[in-house]
Amino acid sequence: MTDTNKKTQAFIYMHIATFLFGMTAIIGKLISLNEFNLVWHRMLIASLAFLLIPSFWKNLKLIYRKHLYIFLANGIIVALHWVTFYGSIKVNNNASLTLACFGTVSLFAAFLEPMILKTKFKQSEIILGFAVLLGLGFIAFANPEKDFSLHSNYIIAIILALISSFFAVIFTVINKKYIEDNNPLVVTWAQMTGGFIFLTLLLPLVFHFNISFQFTPNFYDTILLVIIAIICTNMAFSLEVESLKQMSAFTSNLILNLEPIYGIIVAIIIFNENEFLNFWFYVGTVIITSSIFIHAFFNKRKHL
Repeated sequence: MTDTNKKTQAFIYMHIATFLFGMTAIIGKLISLNEFNLVWHRMLIASLAFLLIPSFWKNLKLIYRKHLYIFLANGIIVALHWVTFYGSIKVNNNASLTLACFGTVSLFAAFLEPMILKTKFKQSEIILGFAVLLGLGFIAFANPEKDFSLHSNYIIAIILALISSFFAVIFTVINKKYIEDNNPLVVTWAQMTGGFIFLTLLLPLVFHFNISFQFTPNFYDTILLVIIAIICTNMAFSLEVESLKQMSAFTSNLILNLEPIYGIIVAIIIFNENEFLNFWFYVGTVIITSSIFIHAFFNKRKHL
């Protein structure tokens, strides 16, 4: 295969991976289980699936024990990210709202990455971060109930999406710091396993507060859980890793920024969510997504 064909293939792989990442919100809405159930099963299935890959065992032996513990612990952050992400979708039954608010990861990253990685704050990122905040304001104003208190499911969904974005930045920064010398499949397995163990330890609290939990979901939910764990998690991640070998970080990040857009388009097609979204929602979404792409181009220019 020529270099041109390899780059074309990588480009296609990254778009497929990004689309699959966006589909997790759509499938999550279709699954009848609550957010805790959903994430517990997703992490269990994803973790077990890695054990079936022969090369995984070889790479598992090569990872430093200290790093393994770090990634296991980071799995707790991933679990909290997913629980709040799906909680946001289910509390308001609107995947588009959650995906739009998830674009605020750039806002949190502008402040959290320098603090954690001990690097300088970038003025351009902070300015764009506040632009994202402005977009979020428009989305909040789009509340069809016109109720801006914590009694509104719309507002609760926004808050949960923001918490999810916060956790997403935290676990991503930790990955950036330690993933370089480690196999991506082992890292993902450790995080899935760590998150699963953490959620399992919380089961006594779940039962104590009489929160619905099913160890054996129905057939329909089981099929969707396998899809979201194997295809939208393991396969999507593998496609992303494979494509990164042939493309720049700028190109990959630019494509990954399409995740909310892909997800919102599919949500509109499948769930007709456009009937519940108004002009202010789209204004806010455009501001947030535009800020993400402007940030990407700023970074590209600095490296030219």
